Amino acid sequence: MDKQKYLTYKIGLHEYLKDIIGVIHTNIILFKNLTGIGATTLELESNRNSIIIEPNVPVIQGKCKKYNTTRKVKVLGVFEGKTVDQIIDYLQSNIKYKKIITTPESFLKVKEAMSELGIDMYEDYFLLMDECERTIQDVGYRTKIILPINDFFLFTNKAFVSATPIIPSDPRFSAQKFTHVYIKPDFNHEETIKVIDTNNIMLTLKKFIDNNPREQYFIFFNSTDTIAHFLRELEVKDESSIFCAKESMQKLKVNNFVHVSTSLGEFRVYNWMTSRFFSAVDIEGIVDPTIIMITDLVSALHSTIDPMSEAIQIVGRFRKPENGTIKKEIIHISNFLPTLTSQTAEEVKAYINECQVVFRVLKRYLKAATTKAQ
Repeated sequence: MDKQKYLTYKIGLHEYLKDIIGVIHTNIILFKNLTGIGATTLELESNRNSIIIEPNVPVIQGKCKKYNTTRKVKVLGVFEGKTVDQIIDYLQSNIKYKKIITTPESFLKVKEAMSELGIDMYEDYFLLMDECERTIQDVGYRTKIILPINDFFLFTNKAFVSATPIIPSDPRFSAQKFTHVYIKPDFNHEETIKVIDTNNIMLTLKKFIDNNPREQYFIFFNSTDTIAHFLRELEVKDESSIFCAKESMQKLKVNNFVHVSTSLGEFRVYNWMTSRFFSAVDIEGIVDPTIIMITDLVSALHSTIDPMSEAIQIVGRFRKPENGTIKKEIIHISNFLPTLTSQTAEEVKAYINECQVVFRVLKRYLKAATTKAQ
């Protein structure tokens, strides 16, 4: 990209996006650098129709609860269970500026409702893809997360936004002349993280808790099977709340875990959260949280926490009071996997190209086959 496609805005300690840019402009990738500075709020309160795509349901539930009970703006959350007819009812209401927050998987329902009413959403709505790095990070196990991407480029007015965006390689960003907009804090926003390396995650966690008694712990660990094992071994089942996806909740409840939910609810002493709660959700009213991140490379490789995105997002879930302060105690417990290696971008591309070659060869054999066994 040429230099004209980069912009930087400074932000002060108690400032929000609304104080420095006023409105989210079109065809930008917004690098917030800070969590909780009000990008979603800015769009929800803008004087235009908006569709906001959020990666997970809990953030949508949180925004709907907040705005539909305490704010003048009335928003519609669209996820599993919401019907096209309900979306149509909202679109036909007398609400001046329509604000729809949807998961990527439910975006097609929004599109269908718009089509039935003859609404040209590509011209009449601003599309904001929030926490846009999740699209890249989650597509490996959640293929439908990229469903809206082709529609995204059809919108006249649109933006990617995150505190920790991963620069996408899709050539359409360059073709449509997207600008990279950086929000630069004019104050020290570094957080202190205590990293504990170990060969026994559970005993290390127990030792930390025993030596550091707190009223509450917020533990971010993307493995419900291991969480269940920890609760049994540490004997903290009754003192724990688990926040996870629907499928995991059902499995845990079958195994007699009671305090399990797919959305933020009552906090207990030990509050366990899977990746569904790593980004976007707001945890308010906790001004001195003890945040424990766990990476288990041996028994749950998928629990690996990316220090450049997920760790920042996790710490950012805890919102400071307006014009107030928050003191965070942050710990990351991790083991090691000696055989784990990383690849360069070139090596990843070469691997994908080889996979594509193999896929095409197998596809040709499939087309030539005359029986299922051939």
